[in-house]
Amino acid sequence: PGEFDLSSLRWALSGAEQVDPLDVEDLCAAGAPFGLKPEAVIPAYGMAETTVAVSFSKCGGGMVIDEVDADLLAVLHRAVPATKGHTRRLVALGKPLQGLELRVVDEDGGELPARGVG
Repeated sequence: PGEFDLSSLRWALSGAEQVDPLDVEDLCAAGAPFGLKPEAVIPAYGMAETTVAVSFSKCGGGMVIDEVDADLLAVLHRAVPATKGHTRRLVALGKPLQGLELRVVDEDGGELPARGVG
């Protein structure tokens, strides 16, 4: 502490791999003594075929966790919200960038409903 000052950091993008909530929480805890604000960490999604960016979380909004039923996720391939029992924490990756449309499809290319896993 004192050697680095991260208090002016407005956003730090995280999205090259699956965003693990524990990793983000650990980063925020480790950075707190240096002034890192949790809301500066912005989860995102991207892929090389789209020149990296696909979706971004709101700047300054911090990490949003979606806790879902892990068993239903595995069996039904749907992210059903849950707060107790066997749950899995997923990081929300924000909204598509302007001009992009996203859809989640099954193995046959059929569009899935909201919260479906393709």
